Amino acid sequence: MIRIVRSSLDSLTPQLTAPFLNKWGHIALQQHPVLSRLLNSAGQLRAYQFRQGGELVGYVIVKVNKRVLADVFHGPVVLDDSQYTKCAVLLKNALRRSGLIAMRIFPPEYGTAVASLRSHFHWATAIVDLDKDTEKIFAAFNSNHRYGIRQAMKENIEVDVLHADSADEFSAGHRQVYERRGIAHPSGSATLKQAYRGLCALDDEYGFILGIRDRDTGALIAGGIFIRSGNTIHYLIGFSLRIRNLALSHLLLWRAMEKAKDMGCTRFDLHGFSLKEDAQLLAINNFKRWFGSKIHVYPETSIVNLIPGAAQLLHLFGIRL
Repeated sequence: MIRIVRSSLDSLTPQLTAPFLNKWGHIALQQHPVLSRLLNSAGQLRAYQFRQGGELVGYVIVKVNKRVLADVFHGPVVLDDSQYTKCAVLLKNALRRSGLIAMRIFPPEYGTAVASLRSHFHWATAIVDLDKDTEKIFAAFNSNHRYGIRQAMKENIEVDVLHADSADEFSAGHRQVYERRGIAHPSGSATLKQAYRGLCALDDEYGFILGIRDRDTGALIAGGIFIRSGNTIHYLIGFSLRIRNLALSHLLLWRAMEKAKDMGCTRFDLHGFSLKEDAQLLAINNFKRWFGSKIHVYPETSIVNLIPGAAQLLHLFGIRL
């Protein structure tokens, strides 16, 4: 019999969760005991363990939004995928008892959609296979991508690892891209800098930050944050300025793939792929697809009512499902 136990985030040590990482090769960043706190610094995370006969058979980290909605990103994490649904139901009951009104669950690749209302959101992502020779990885790129990278490499620029002292510069560059487009910064400078500095404070095994500088001026003209979970590097966030029509993002990602491969990673996650028909999103999809990536579509996202009429109440809180 499996039972669910509320626990502290600190109890989910890397040693405790290592069997899950070994089982699946990687764990979603939001379910990683160290990286989840890096990505969600506002203190709204909860942790639960699933135990059977005293043994840990699963766990989950939940993000609570506005004290009413529980977001479960690619969890619960289990050793036996046949126990996924059972753990999801136990979690639903525990969250209901805690006073929350709804659960939005994004199943992991091995999970199944939970019987519930359907969400408008369906997670998919683009993944580049790094488990082959570097030359073959590059050859799989679209010809325009390869040309842009080669041209950028001829310029007087350099790609290198960034450190904590470049946080303000990175944040300013990222903000500049959004200002140029006339849209609000999605995460806020403070949140971005906190994630940046948080990653810099961790061991190198958790990821790296790359930047491209103009050798003439020393200015940071592109940058990206890359986070590691097991065999996978995730491209978390980045920016590139418009400099002489150079393919800076292409070069940045290629260098990140090379570095990820040197670290022993076999997958490079480009962090998302839209399943909607939209001209702007299609351009972003093509950019990711032309790195020779394969599209991974996850099970459908589900909205689980924990009380009657939860969906209507969430709209009153301004939460779109």
